[in-house]
Amino acid sequence: MLYKIAWLVFCSLWSVQSHAVAFQALCYHDVRDDVTKNLDADSAAVSTQRLIAHFSWFKQHGFQPVSIQDLLDAREGKKNLPEKPLLLTFDDGYQSFYSRVFPLLKLFNYPAVLGLETAWLSAPPEAQIDYGTKETRPRDFFLDWGKIREMQASGWVELASHSHDLHHGELSNPQGNTQAAAISRRYDPKTQQYEGDAHYEQRVRNDLKTSMDIIEQHTGVRPRAMVWPYGAYNQKTIEMAKDLGMPITLSLDEGEFVGFSDSAHLDRVARLLIDANIETNDLNWRLRHWLVGDPQRVMQIDLDLLYNPDIKVQQKNLDVLIERVRAMRVSTLYLQAFSDVDGDGTAEALYFPNRHLPMRADLFNRVAWQLNTRAGAPKVYAWLPVMAFALPDKALNQALLVQTTQGAPAKQGYQRLSLFNPQARQIIGDIYEDLAKHAFFIGLFFQDDAYFSDFEDASATAMAYYSQHGLPASIERIRQNPALMQQWTTLKTQALVDFTDELVKRAKIYRSVLKTARNIYAQAVLNPDAKEWFAQDLATFLAHYDYAVVMAYTKMEGATDDIQWLQQILAQVKAQPEGLKRTVIKLQAKDWYNNQAIDAQTLLKQMQWLQRQGVLNFGYYPDNFIANQPDLRLLKQGISLENFPYAKP
Repeated sequence: MLYKIAWLVFCSLWSVQSHAVAFQALCYHDVRDDVTKNLDADSAAVSTQRLIAHFSWFKQHGFQPVSIQDLLDAREGKKNLPEKPLLLTFDDGYQSFYSRVFPLLKLFNYPAVLGLETAWLSAPPEAQIDYGTKETRPRDFFLDWGKIREMQASGWVELASHSHDLHHGELSNPQGNTQAAAISRRYDPKTQQYEGDAHYEQRVRNDLKTSMDIIEQHTGVRPRAMVWPYGAYNQKTIEMAKDLGMPITLSLDEGEFVGFSDSAHLDRVARLLIDANIETNDLNWRLRHWLVGDPQRVMQIDLDLLYNPDIKVQQKNLDVLIERVRAMRVSTLYLQAFSDVDGDGTAEALYFPNRHLPMRADLFNRVAWQLNTRAGAPKVYAWLPVMAFALPDKALNQALLVQTTQGAPAKQGYQRLSLFNPQARQIIGDIYEDLAKHAFFIGLFFQDDAYFSDFEDASATAMAYYSQHGLPASIERIRQNPALMQQWTTLKTQALVDFTDELVKRAKIYRSVLKTARNIYAQAVLNPDAKEWFAQDLATFLAHYDYAVVMAYTKMEGATDDIQWLQQILAQVKAQPEGLKRTVIKLQAKDWYNNQAIDAQTLLKQMQWLQRQGVLNFGYYPDNFIANQPDLRLLKQGISLENFPYAKP
């Protein structure tokens, strides 16, 4: 009953889409008789008996596998899907699909999608195929075209491209990391240059077309679906696939809910990866996992602390950070992508290649990737300013700054470029796009520089914007009229939100799935008057971003009783719809007034109190991993997800 109710809730989200139907998609790989759960060299393999158990469980519990054609027909309103539709997909084209899976598909009357990597199928008989596990496999480990034609002709199997030769990692940074070939820019260590846009796009397009041509040559059928290797894609690759005749593409995204997609968005079907020879009870849990919200436990990390001109020291610092994050067992990292040596919050340089600011070191991608692959796979959010960038051209920078009065740049707080200036918008958008082009991350964390005081912005372009929205071109007149003041505050609050939307859109060209989190000042949550001081509003943030991050900095705000003060914040959060679910309470780990670390015992007390109040999402800043501040042994007791009851099995 609980599952049925939840399914109806999910389906209702798509009710505004004509003929849009929700379904779940699963991703299988090799099927063998000798699979071990945790020690198998191929972690994605399942045993034959386990696959039979899965298929039987589907039938017993009303899940009905559907075909690609079923989904297309449902989208066009030509047919109805069953109550619990499943899309079964099998990647890579192993011989086991013919010998073990295909007979089961016919026995259970289940259709499936088979993704083929044509470079492997085109290899000579004596070839050894490197397909991403700890060892290579001989060519006959994979299907031959005769069996592929037989299965395609049966009607039970839809052939899809799994690329021609993108199922590998490309060298993607100077430190030697390799990342998914479909979305990574090749780094050439000889020239110390990255692959340009035109070369990258032509490389991927040629690969997709080659794969499609080979499949059509051997089967007479041109694939209409693309299965992205490693689930890695971006908006560019989706556009390429569509242009070439593959409007349906399949990823390994979690989706809005785990494994769910809908027939109105077949260009980016989310799939649940089946791995570790998963048992049916665990599969049951994972199919329903979206009913339980994942808690956000956050560490915010300064890359400036890790950076060192001595590469050996820098690597040692990275190792220390990785071990700390692994031990802490948090879910999320807000990782600094810019350099702020003087601590004023303004980006003077960046840690990734870009068009506008100096690159202090090509470091962000390296650290983000290493944290994800070596530290327990925490979700990495790229932390960047929204407007606080110091351009090398001082005259240009001065001309683009936020102003408090006409021609007078703001003196207090962050030195910010005005989002109302088209040139500033373009420059900042380029920076976000360049970050996404060159780095791995799953979210954007917007710094607290995204505000306007009750005297800002008074630049000429800002005043023109206000006039277009019915306000007088005079801040003095606006400030003298409470109604105009409220209108102005609302307009600026929305302008900041709209600008972050624009930045997300630019980044999504190369990182198609991005979560968002944005800092909000505690006073903007606690004090209704403070909305005018910052142009920030909790309700607006909760309605717009995945997470509103409340800067609950007790020392900075002068709280005499930290728990009582946190209680006031929490009351405001709980008063908002989905407030607890969508808010991260970020605690202060350093007293910037005296430059001293806050005792870990104090942070632990605050974290334990938050948990007793039902708060799942919290974190802290800063983390001094070099000096073990806050103390790992103590803080882990408050922030770790190690013993969280809904942790993934």
